[in-house]
Amino acid sequence: MGQSCQGCCHNQQGEAALTLHDPGIIKSDADDAPFGGGRPAPNLLECEPECEPSSGQAAFPPPKPSEAGKLEAEGDPGLARREQDGPPAKRTGAAEAYAALEPAAARQLDALREEHRIFEAYELCPAFVEDRGCMQKFRSTVNFVFGQGRESWDGSLQGSLGDPGNGDRYTVQYRWGGATPEAQGTEFLWAKLCLDMNVPLWKAVGGWHEAEWQAKHDTNLTGCTMVGEDHPCHAIRCDLGGLAHQVLGKRQDYTEVFRYVNPETGFIVECNESVGHDDLVRRGHKLEPPKHKKGHDALIYLASWPRSQTQNTTVLYLRASVNFPRWIVNFAIRNFLSIILEKEWPKLLAKTDHDPELQAKFEEDRHGIHAFFRNHCERALAAGTGRYSAINLPPKELVLGRWAEPAAAGTP
Repeated sequence: MGQSCQGCCHNQQGEAALTLHDPGIIKSDADDAPFGGGRPAPNLLECEPECEPSSGQAAFPPPKPSEAGKLEAEGDPGLARREQDGPPAKRTGAAEAYAALEPAAARQLDALREEHRIFEAYELCPAFVEDRGCMQKFRSTVNFVFGQGRESWDGSLQGSLGDPGNGDRYTVQYRWGGATPEAQGTEFLWAKLCLDMNVPLWKAVGGWHEAEWQAKHDTNLTGCTMVGEDHPCHAIRCDLGGLAHQVLGKRQDYTEVFRYVNPETGFIVECNESVGHDDLVRRGHKLEPPKHKKGHDALIYLASWPRSQTQNTTVLYLRASVNFPRWIVNFAIRNFLSIILEKEWPKLLAKTDHDPELQAKFEEDRHGIHAFFRNHCERALAAGTGRYSAINLPPKELVLGRWAEPAAAGTP
């Protein structure tokens, strides 16, 4: 999940979010009893079960054998492997669209798939992107973050985030409910946080990828590493430590981030969730045995956009099951969350913006991630994202842009 502001996924700004997000287990005791036991919390929507970048599994179906042989001869040894990965897509039109691609386009499509560059892949072969469900996950996540009128909140907060003169505002809405937004219950804390932040968006997003720096400067972490290849639109991070690990003991958690960076409207949408160590091993990642137990199950949907060259707005829609009685959580939200957001969070933002060591890493930009987001922010501001803020959210139709509806049948 990553910006520096997101719970377990965005640790530079994560102390407040983590207090709302640890762990994701359904309680089995009374509503106001301490947490204990339970069953795994179901995800509302899985963040790319079919089109996720993975080691050894082709997200898009393989071309026909004749095409595979043709591309093999042209120097693409991966095509022979993809021919053996599995059967073609169920939708004949999508399979035909893939087979009709020129060899160079097919290779480019596979490369984009590996990096979760969904919009670029869509331009090459919209039928296949739709067939694999990738674009529908984008639409569903936007609906979770910007869909309005469904929820009835138990309480809300709002105020200035940091110096009132900088124009940064925040709003927080929260309630207790079931495993899905529509379900009744008290097992989960649901929260929607809209935050104006005085730090460039490209730094807020990129800082999450600087795992070594995060481990040194985030008090919730004792270690932090990236897993596998690190891309702007897809990344996996392993965090050691956890909230209050000095008292509760160290935990080891893996967070997988799927980003949809809309090149036309300028909005960044993320679907972030915990992923298990064994799941990553099954997908082909070479990992050492876990050093600590898993600490939480994170589920956060997020949207962000630049408000100016030095400011951004981030909206988080999250579900949490917390290890405290409900009355304590409600008391903490009403009495302490505003203090954290108004006084402490700006200090963390300032460190992201000005810490010399982190700025050097931004300039080094080993994986090209920071340049990617810096360029995107310039285009986003030109598209008009600066008109919207924490108290003036964009309509979801604007965030989706021309991808609001699936490609028409027959589109290649």
